[in-house]
Amino acid sequence: MIAKPMAFNAPQQPYFFLQEFKKGKGEKSDPEAQMLMAMLIAQHKNNGNKPIYGGYLVGRNWYFTTLIGTNYCISRQFDATIQSELFQIAYILRHLKTMILSREI
Repeated sequence: MIAKPMAFNAPQQPYFFLQEFKKGKGEKSDPEAQMLMAMLIAQHKNNGNKPIYGGYLVGRNWYFTTLIGTNYCISRQFDATIQSELFQIAYILRHLKTMILSREI
């Protein structure tokens, strides 16, 4: 989770969640559902309609999400074993701060 800091390092206004890695096969838990639940809680805690960003991994595949109000969007799959897609994953993660700051926290 990435959040605006408060005193004593307690998070305030969380705005990005990266759900832990899940194996591609035989996994009983759903990383997207876990991440979305955290995003919905953050949206409620933040008392606003500013975007909440997320991402989750299943095997080698990365997915990025955005929650704005009741609109939930998910990116296409990015395969980390394909060099051009790995560069896209790195670009998204490196530019996350710019995207978050542009939402005027």
